[in-house]
Amino acid sequence: MNAFVTGGTGFIGSHLIDLLLKNNFKVYALIRNIKNPKWLKNKNIEFVEGNLFHIPSMPKDIDYIFHVAGITKETKKNDFMRINFMGTKSFLEIIEKNNISPKKFIHVSTLSSAGPSLDGTPKREDDVPQPVSKYGLSKFMAENQVILYKEKFPVVIVRPPAIFGPRDKDTYIFFKMVNKGFLPYIGWGRKFYSFCYISDLVNGIFLSAEKYVKSGEIINIAHTESFSLDEFLNILVKYLNPTKTIKLKFPTPFVYIAASISTFLNNFKKSPSIFTLDKFKEMRYPYWTCDTKKAEKILSFQAENDLEKSVQNTVQWYKENSWL
Repeated sequence: MNAFVTGGTGFIGSHLIDLLLKNNFKVYALIRNIKNPKWLKNKNIEFVEGNLFHIPSMPKDIDYIFHVAGITKETKKNDFMRINFMGTKSFLEIIEKNNISPKKFIHVSTLSSAGPSLDGTPKREDDVPQPVSKYGLSKFMAENQVILYKEKFPVVIVRPPAIFGPRDKDTYIFFKMVNKGFLPYIGWGRKFYSFCYISDLVNGIFLSAEKYVKSGEIINIAHTESFSLDEFLNILVKYLNPTKTIKLKFPTPFVYIAASISTFLNNFKKSPSIFTLDKFKEMRYPYWTCDTKKAEKILSFQAENDLEKSVQNTVQWYKENSWL
């Protein structure tokens, strides 16, 4: 089987490619700079140099397409829409123009496209989407573009919540803070989250390709249980084992000001910060949880790693690779 992967040099994409290679797939990876393959270095992959707006030579012998490319941080004002939404639209148009009809097109989205749970009930795939950030809106609009193609070839959309694991740089910031003994809290109320360890996520993505799924389906991929921020922090403390811990409780207005400053400074950075006003819009809400019954029913998906094991594995990788 042949697979075409976008975003292969990133956190999710590189782990997905590892799994595809393990299952004897021939992998084509769309890459902007062949000289900088990052996590794909020295792997049996055929690189396709280009981007979502320009692919000079699109392979014809493709069975599955995994669209993972996207950004979680932006430097310029309209980067989310340009890359997450317009990039997806352009990529689909390139596929159609090249008369490629994959057995399945799997689009990796995010729980942010659905928005938070306003009443504490885990988000279901058929709930009306209510994204609260530019990032979430851009991913929701990308989903809509994918749905437009559901009659042309089978498409499946997967929505993971907060993801973490080896190679991740976004959640790593959180691990780094706790490793120094700082336990960050925003506002005064309790907050609850769904999580997904990276190996479980890519397994769910793989199953969405392998199993029969009705074209146009949206599937949440996450650990069955949700956890409070306190529970998550306690697990981090257990495996990071800082000398002492200090709870840092930041009032919401303070966080808003800090996020505003960080957003302004992003204009002068080559590497944008994830802590921005857009991220603040998501952080305000106490419930970011999702229902996983559809994944269990349709994909027979079950997370193989519980949250403790996932954190333990991640901490071990960070330490072995001198990130902590």
